[in-house]
Amino acid sequence: MKQLFLVFSVAALLAGCSSPQVIKMKDGSTINTPDEVYFNEDTGFYEYEDTTGRLRTVNKDEIVTIDDM
Repeated sequence: MKQLFLVFSVAALLAGCSSPQVIKMKDGSTINTPDEVYFNEDTGFYEYEDTTGRLRTVNKDEIVTIDDM
């Protein structure tokens, strides 16, 4: 019984870690991110990991809004 509780606890914890967001671009396109988007002050770009785990960057001047899903 304790193992089952532990499995559900870990699954609930991992499910709560992701914060998918939608980036709306000036050209009308959208980017769905599997996790939160971060702003890198050193470069002036927003950064996120795509679904394959690859780091992607978007120029802040090309973004209209970033919304939670």
